[in-house]
Amino acid sequence: SFERDYTEMAAGSVLVSFGKTRVLCTASIDEDVPRWMRNSGKGWVTAEYSMLPGASPERIDREAAKGKQSGRTVEIQRLIGRSLRAACDMKLLGERQVIVDCDVLQADGGTRTASICGGYLALHDALTRLVQNKAIKQHPLHSFCAAISVGIVKGTPVLDLPYVEDSTAETDMNVVVLGQPGEEPRFVEVQGTAEGQAFSRSELDALLGLATGGLSRIIDLQAATVATPPSSTCTNARRCSLRGSSIAIVHAPPRGEVPVTRTSPPMSTNAPSAPRSRRPVATRSAASPLPMPPRSSRTPRGSVIAPARSSSTMPAQPGVGSCRDALAPDRAGETSLWSITAWMVWS
Repeated sequence: SFERDYTEMAAGSVLVSFGKTRVLCTASIDEDVPRWMRNSGKGWVTAEYSMLPGASPERIDREAAKGKQSGRTVEIQRLIGRSLRAACDMKLLGERQVIVDCDVLQADGGTRTASICGGYLALHDALTRLVQNKAIKQHPLHSFCAAISVGIVKGTPVLDLPYVEDSTAETDMNVVVLGQPGEEPRFVEVQGTAEGQAFSRSELDALLGLATGGLSRIIDLQAATVATPPSSTCTNARRCSLRGSSIAIVHAPPRGEVPVTRTSPPMSTNAPSAPRSRRPVATRSAASPLPMPPRSSRTPRGSVIAPARSSSTMPAQPGVGSCRDALAPDRAGETSLWSITAWMVWS
């Protein structure tokens, strides 16, 4: 089964369920391409795959904590990327990249095939929103993409193996196809391995026939799912706009305020700012202007003003003390401008 728009932030998201296997697939749009594809007029589709620590009965260590991806992870995400690119016209996509992330929430066999089926629908919804927002003129996906696992368990061909059967199968095979409802699927990739016993040509044909029958049913389900187009806007915000990379969430502000576009958790605007130290500034009112000294006592332009020693004791060290003496009332309560200037030069 497929559950669309399972998350609200990604351009496309699907929760896919194959038996007890659950995989969350999201598609993000980047308005850029890898460096080696720039100025080519083509886009790119890639995929990443991971399993959550609690996806299996025994905890799976996070690969980020180890500092590198396992060979299995690299193999699977390359398979997913190749499969999705086979269904996409890169010229119609334009010079932009779509990253499909497949995170296994619960694993019971067939995680890579479930990731391809769900990743295709997440990619389809993301590109549909590009068409709805008039970023591209035509939908780049030309076919449906589906995958399924088959195998031979105790001499019997089995479709969509759970972990119990997959771990004991004599032959294990993954099949990826492109197709349309009612048409014969075309193979993209066939991965077959004889785990315990080599298989014959007749057994191979039986496995491929069983796989194509199941894949036709998945393609029909995908077609029924995308028959209803997704909403053109995100459900968690008032409106969406394609800006820069992925979907930028534009929150509608209260009346009278400026809209704010956030791509990360907002920072608090009510945090108190650090206090700044200031020199004391003398204030005066228009009713009591500062008195000007006589012209003969003014200091020539360009000369250094030396503080005049008065009966009041000045601070012994520069920067220590206060400006109380410099701002002391002079002549009927008025403050002397030259006393202020002398104090500032001295300090």
